[in-house]
Amino acid sequence: MQAKLITAAAILVLAPLALGPGAAEAAPNLSGTYVRDNAQSSPAPAPPLYWIVRAPPAQPGNGRGPAVSIELQQAPGALKVTLPGPLERTYKLDGRPHPMPAETGILPPTATASEGPDSIVVVTTQPYSGMPGSVTLKTTDTWTLSPDRKVLTLTTVLESPARTETFKAVYNRQ
Repeated sequence: MQAKLITAAAILVLAPLALGPGAAEAAPNLSGTYVRDNAQSSPAPAPPLYWIVRAPPAQPGNGRGPAVSIELQQAPGALKVTLPGPLERTYKLDGRPHPMPAETGILPPTATASEGPDSIVVVTTQPYSGMPGSVTLKTTDTWTLSPDRKVLTLTTVLESPARTETFKAVYNRQ
């Protein structure tokens, strides 16, 4: 009897290690409605196409944009993001590239999304072509939730051939 208990305990302790890193830890569920905290957030970036070839334009006021509301719905293997507009994106959290709808209708972006033990990371590559030539904008969005599940932080890294910039948006759960 004692040998069975020791074997069962060993399986419970060693199973997560055998399954690989992160098997015992799940990403936080981000589902909820959040409102942007402008005081804690970076100024809103310029639209990507403008940003690729020029410096961001001066913004009136504090440049942090309006206090917008976003809704996140997370299910096993997927994250749905609803922004004002209404703009909606659904990401498959399988770590593989997936084509996304093209906002311009010309060249579609590709999104690769994955769950980590404490965040969800979405990497989007958007090709642009034309004068003075073809370029790709890479956007890395890292979504993290505070331990008390009240504050959502979205860290965005924009990379183009011209430069790399990082922006932070902080959202409070409603």
